[in-house]
Amino acid sequence: MKRKIVFKLFVCILVVISMSQTSQYVFAHSSSQEDILAKSYNSFNGGYYIGGDNVGWSIDEGIHTNGTTVTYSFDYLDQYLTDTYRMYVTMGANYWSGTVTITNKTDGSGTGKISTYSNPNTYTIAFFGEYSSNSYGHLTSWKIKMNRAKTVTPRVLAHEFGHAIGLNDLNSSNKLMYGYSGGTATSATSSDLWGAKVITGAHYSHAWGY
Repeated sequence: MKRKIVFKLFVCILVVISMSQTSQYVFAHSSSQEDILAKSYNSFNGGYYIGGDNVGWSIDEGIHTNGTTVTYSFDYLDQYLTDTYRMYVTMGANYWSGTVTITNKTDGSGTGKISTYSNPNTYTIAFFGEYSSNSYGHLTSWKIKMNRAKTVTPRVLAHEFGHAIGLNDLNSSNKLMYGYSGGTATSATSSDLWGAKVITGAHYSHAWGY
């Protein structure tokens, strides 16, 4: 009888260890972050911002993708959306490869829509906007628009995809999510990727206390 109890206890321990190693929630919402990161309420969109330049990433609790995938489609009505622009979009998406899967839905069913516009009287090279999200903060639609009057690069698109993932702009010029021109990051840094891992973890809501 004692041997059976010990065996059952051993099996239970193995199951718990296995779950902790494979659980996406444990991986993405590490308990080591609890009480370290500041959480502030943003009255403009009713969401929470967590993180900041001091930790190398900032996530948007109210505007982000659902899970570890992002889907988009090109605006077929945009006659200026050349193969070059499409290539930049694809290359920008690849910056997040291995952390978030960003896929072009050629049938037009992508959550996001990619297009261009032209405005020489602005510093904006491209922007993420015109979005909507559900009660969980998961994006249901969004747009990325590239300014044809400016020099668009794959890095710019990678930054905008970061917003679709759920990352906020930073003031640190050495991060991909630096919110201004002149950033020095040539790829998604480990901090950018970790922020993406945090916001794309398995979840239904975003209560503080990861």
